[in-house]
Amino acid sequence: TSSMKEPEEGYYKQGVRYLEKMVDTKRMPVGEFYMQKAQLLECVNTGIDDKKTRTSGIIEHLLNSYPNDNNKEVMFSLPVDHFSSNFADLGWGCGYRNIQMLLSCLMHCNQYKTKLFNDMPSITELQFHIETAWKEGFDVEGALQLNNRLHNTKKWIGATEVASLFLSKRIRCRLVDFSKAANSGTHPKLFQWVFDYFRGSKTINSHSPISSFSALPPLYLQHDGHSRLIVGIEHDNRNESKTLLIFDPSVNSSKMREIKNAEAQHILPYTSVLRFPLSRLKAKQYQIAFIDGLVSDSEFHEPPHYSHLDTTLSVGNKKFCIIFPVLGEKRSL
Repeated sequence: TSSMKEPEEGYYKQGVRYLEKMVDTKRMPVGEFYMQKAQLLECVNTGIDDKKTRTSGIIEHLLNSYPNDNNKEVMFSLPVDHFSSNFADLGWGCGYRNIQMLLSCLMHCNQYKTKLFNDMPSITELQFHIETAWKEGFDVEGALQLNNRLHNTKKWIGATEVASLFLSKRIRCRLVDFSKAANSGTHPKLFQWVFDYFRGSKTINSHSPISSFSALPPLYLQHDGHSRLIVGIEHDNRNESKTLLIFDPSVNSSKMREIKNAEAQHILPYTSVLRFPLSRLKAKQYQIAFIDGLVSDSEFHEPPHYSHLDTTLSVGNKKFCIIFPVLGEKRSL
């Protein structure tokens, strides 16, 4: 790794600064420092994630472990791995970690896997592919707001970058805005939309009378300052209340492994980091990006048609006022 070129900033540099601080405060041996530094550089230069923050098998475990309650219905997405942020992307990497989670699902789907990567891309590799999508004409105005550069930076990304990436791979990605909260400051329309999404393609789980899984990927959920991945929803038949089941990249791997390793009869307390009732999501606006099949060759090769899509949702200093190919489409609710 000594011959590899060190990147200018971003993931690698932040990681090295953290490791240096660990050595300076005598919390890490020097030998460990050099080993982890080399691993960071290898991750950046190969473009392959080291998978150290990945936790797999959670959806499968939950599907068969949810407590029986005749008054509740629980629906899950297709299986997806959880990826948490680490010291090298802490504070800005949530969007990329959510893309990795979404990819962990899509890369195992026959419909999508041939369009995607052979191995899980690193954050810097995802940055490169989003820049490539910009060069191909996806989200030109959004790219300008980020000075047409993501690679080896710590710039935040949002749902439009997610859509640009997947559309450039000929995978249709649509955006839905939830810009009008109820008087309570909550977003019941968002919860109903998610419920309808998962219920539209559910398969009964023979191992559990209340839980089911859908043949659909999870949903990318963006609000000002953070993003998460919706992997399912609970529905209480008594009062029609709904609770989103969410993978959050800010939750560390040890917490997620506790869920995976919990015995079925004791699992519910461990799921508190996943469960988001209506009262827990009170940002002013939300945006969902969802995968919806492939873009046909004829659509992809036609001269691009653009439509102006205006929304005031912001991520960091970027406003989502964009010019975006109509291949993606966008709706407001």
